[in-house]
Amino acid sequence: MSKLRRIAEYERFFFITTNVSRNVPFLRPPEMDLVLDVLDGVRRGLGFPLLGYVVMPDHCHLLFETRRESLSHVIHQWKF
Repeated sequence: MSKLRRIAEYERFFFITTNVSRNVPFLRPPEMDLVLDVLDGVRRGLGFPLLGYVVMPDHCHLLFETRRESLSHVIHQWKF
């Protein structure tokens, strides 16, 4: 049986696809703007480069690089 390995979470590029929220209606344009505002605040606060993003009505795609903070910490701060 093989052991599961952890993804190296620091100093890496990640392409993430994530639901914005479960069991809610599709986001409207003002709500999409809010998602981006929160993401920008987290990006500035944690100091990671955001290389690309797409906010869809029910999910987001992000391309970013982790530096000082781990992947899980970045996502947690954004989705908290």
